This record gives sequence, C-alpha cells and structure tokens, in this order.
Amino acid sequence: MRLVLLVLLAAVAVGSSYASTTRTEIVRWSPFGKSLAVKHIRAVGGCGDLGPGSEVIGDFGYRCGYGNFITDPCWRDGARETSFIVCAPDPWVRTVERVRVPQFMLRVGVTFGPAPNYPWGIELTDGDHCTEAQGAHDSVHLPHGKSLAVDYYCRSGIVLLRNLRRTRPLWRIGSARYDDKRKRYLRLGSVSVRRAIVGGLPPAMLRQHEIAHGAALAAIRFVRPLAARRHKPSELNVFRVRLALPAADWANVHVWDANGSPGDWRVILHRIGRRWAWAKSYRPYCVKLPAEARRQLFDTRDC
Repeated sequence: MRLVLLVLLAAVAVGSSYASTTRTEIVRWSPFGKSLAVKHIRAVGGCGDLGPGSEVIGDFGYRCGYGNFITDPCWRDGARETSFIVCAPDPWVRTVERVRVPQFMLRVGVTFGPAPNYPWGIELTDGDHCTEAQGAHDSVHLPHGKSLAVDYYCRSGIVLLRNLRRTRPLWRIGSARYDDKRKRYLRLGSVSVRRAIVGGLPPAMLRQHEIAHGAALAAIRFVRPLAARRHKPSELNVFRVRLALPAADWANVHVWDANGSPGDWRVILHRIGRRWAWAKSYRPYCVKLPAEARRQLFDTRDC
C-alpha cells in the first residue's frame, strides 16, 4: 500500500500537549506518517480534468468526489505514479479515506502551484478546533451595513470570521455564535490562535511539486511569444502538469490563454539538471520519447 500511515512530524504536535500561547505556531499537515487508520472506499472517485487545486489547502491538494460526496482536501497517494488519492475532512481526524481515481495522473496531474498560506484548520488557545468552511459562506452583519464572511466552523459551536490578524506573534480572529431565536449571528469578539494548520507535502512529493512548478513556469515562458503573435494581451495559465515519474525528467504541460481563441498548448519538456528545455527535437513524441515517459505523459487517444 502506497500510503505510509504516518503523520508528518510537524503534524504530530496537533494532537499533543499545547504549545506556548505567546506565539501562533504554524503547522504544515499531510496525511503521511504513522498513526492514521485508512478507510478504503469502494466507489470510484473523480477529481475533474483541469488540474489540481483544493478549496481549503490550495494548490498543494485536490478537490475530489465519489458517489454523492465531495471530499476536500485530498492528496495524491505517495510520490510514485498512482491511481489513488487520500482525503481528510480536517487535520484532527484519526481515519483518512483512500479512493481510486482511474487515470488520475493523466487527467489531473501533479500539484505545481504556490504553497498554501491561509489556514485550513485553526486551534484556539482554549483548545477549540475550527475547520475552514467550504462552498457558500454565511455572513455576520456589522454596523453601517457592512458584513464579514464566516470562514471557520468550530467544534464548540462558534464560528470564526474573515478577519484573521497576523500582525502580532499571537494571531487574533473575530468570532460569533448563531442565535436561533433571533435567526442571526451575534458577534462575540476576538479570540487568540494557538495553531494555524495549513496543507503540507512530505519531502519527496514536495520536491516533485517544485519540479512541476518549474515546468509550469518554463512552459509559459516558451508559449508567451506564440501567444503574442495571435493576439494581445495574453493571459496564460497552466491547468495541468504531467510528470514522468520517478525521475520527473519529462513533463507534459497544458497551457491555456484566457484571452485567445484558440488558446491551447501542450508543451513537452525535458529536464536536464535543474533546467527545462522544450523537447522539440523529440517530435513525433509518440515515437521518439522513451516508452515509460510516453505512457505517463500521453493519453492513449493522443498516442
């Protein structure tokens, strides 16, 4: 089984004794390590076709689903090529879900975006655990017609607002509680954050993430002159990065121009050392590329 049942060392602290309350501790959490049980989901899952991205941990994860359930965040199940994802509803779980997603790495690809910096989970100094809201957000009304979105739901029943303040060593955030009689939220004042938990990746996957990030930047650099010939200005985005693992020395990057039609490019790259080169000399790719790279970079419809 490719999921190693171990929480990252930094994440072990989430369930251990409380840290100092003079400074907010930032913890990067992923479901890889030792002390988590695994629930194997029989239903086949899916994660969309436009690349990675989680609503709660950003570009370190995936938003996926199976049956009638949406599950977010999810991680690729280990650093090797895989058709499985691992999902956790919050960073305090004891059991994670392992779901099979057919052609996962061809359809969705590896993560490549910026590291998340907004907390997925917040632990308050009183020990309360709060998890980031997904989907549509409630609002708490303020004086003078203003309002603040509800960003976190806590086990105690309170909510935390979209006004996280990181200006001091010990972060502060607004809180509120829903009043059933008045049918609205009542503000409770600010509370202190003991731990801010953001999405993380184990070292091997983090290295692949950084390699894929470099491939995405290189592909945009190569495509930009081509896009400029078609129309101005161009708005280039990368939807998906496929890597040939384990070496990660070949990449198939899907670049899209939001301002152009047509505006799609699939850029095949070859990594030599730390530098990516456009592998034009390997055309036709389905003939000249190494067989293992072809299998991981191209759908059977393309080769």
